[in-house]
Amino acid sequence: MISIRKWIDNFRGSGEAAVTVPSMDGALKPNNLLNGAPVMWDGGDKPVGNLASDGRHVFFSRGAELFVLDPNSEPQHIHDCGGPISAIAAHESGKLAVGVAGKAILLCTANGEFKELLSSQLPRNCPAAIAFESDDTLVVANGSASNGPDKWCRDLMEKNRSGSVWRVDLRNGEAKCIAGDLGFPAGVVVTETGDIVISESWRHRLLRLTAGGNATVVLDDLPGYPGAIFRSGQGGYWLSIFAPRRQLIEFVLREDGYRKAMLESLDEQYWVAPSLRTGVNYFEPVQSGGVRHLGIVKPWAPTRSYGLLVRLDENFNPNASYHSRADANRHGITSAVEHAGNVVVSCAATNQLLALDPTITED
Repeated sequence: MISIRKWIDNFRGSGEAAVTVPSMDGALKPNNLLNGAPVMWDGGDKPVGNLASDGRHVFFSRGAELFVLDPNSEPQHIHDCGGPISAIAAHESGKLAVGVAGKAILLCTANGEFKELLSSQLPRNCPAAIAFESDDTLVVANGSASNGPDKWCRDLMEKNRSGSVWRVDLRNGEAKCIAGDLGFPAGVVVTETGDIVISESWRHRLLRLTAGGNATVVLDDLPGYPGAIFRSGQGGYWLSIFAPRRQLIEFVLREDGYRKAMLESLDEQYWVAPSLRTGVNYFEPVQSGGVRHLGIVKPWAPTRSYGLLVRLDENFNPNASYHSRADANRHGITSAVEHAGNVVVSCAATNQLLALDPTITED
């Protein structure tokens, strides 16, 4: 049945073969709210992100370095993890889990001691998201079996579906795969009912994994690629959309000959593909559609990068959103957690942490 449905979709241009992209309307109506958020911290030339909160403290990464936010001073350096950090999880007990791309998952106890999580079954090449299911159980989303977290764009353009989600017992290191053949799971959250919800980026949706092993779609056909997802203290969730979907990119994904030639012959920054930032090189594709007289960029231009943070209710329905459009630069929103009445947002395009006021929902 699956092969028949795929053939029909390819013939009709429907389903996964469609090149249409859902419009941003309703709760996702564009605004400029991210542009007005104050800068909490600037990471300079190193990538800043992977926010996590234990309810009291907010942790984040800058390259291989792990930091904790201090409300009264500069962020405090905790540990150098020896490789690029790709995911962080924090538990209310004080435990930390840190994913280091291609190397290991590090565990930090409440007394500040770091040690490597030893598990022979758990893949280590692409820890894209981590969450504590309990004090001694970790849920790990491995984004891809063939590409690391920094090669997410290649993974998309190669049309890979090799991601997986694992449940790890921290007492003995035993790991069990609870979901496979996923399109880059880049976010994971444990709901109040104990279900696991993941962001499946390349299929533009959120999946709920129940204790019985069933998977159901809770939010589908998003206008971008969903990433980190965290619970809100006010109920609901914060979902980061790290890059937008565009009709041209959807078309390229379906033209296999062109797509493969592009991957083989061009540098990644020149691909017709989504990006965390644009406007850094005049050789970049998809520029003429966004420029008018005097070189002014139109806010509604078909840019390859975009800034979008979505607030979801308890049933994972969008009820508010915060944008940075084509004419601004706060793109590549990779994570967001609540702290001291604000929402701390990591922006990959500018390597900054932003302090967003969640009570402001209109320009």
